[in-house]
Amino acid sequence: SLKAQLKQEFGNEYTIEVADNGEEALSIVEELKKGEFDLPVVVADHIMPGIKGDELLTRICKISPRTLNIMLTGQADATAVGNAVNNAKLYRYISKPWDVMDMNMTLNEAIKSYFQDKKIC
Repeated sequence: SLKAQLKQEFGNEYTIEVADNGEEALSIVEELKKGEFDLPVVVADHIMPGIKGDELLTRICKISPRTLNIMLTGQADATAVGNAVNNAKLYRYISKPWDVMDMNMTLNEAIKSYFQDKKIC
């Protein structure tokens, strides 16, 4: 449902990549960075096959330090959220079930912030 929501809200302006697991997500991020594409935001579920969301976001932060990271879950504990805040520069934590308007607003603000910061740097 998140994929459909994102495509409806952002599909005309941005390319939306979706991964089924953490390793696939890392591969997509690495390819985008090699192609010098902007990667404004990553939304990662905390519970996914292979890699927990906090670890995935930490690894993405090392590959793409300016990307804003959002963790989405109903099962993350304080340690996982703290790990993402401290090691992945967590932009926001969103609980499941998410509010559609809140998610869209959060992503719009994150994208806007990313491109504003890019102009400054």
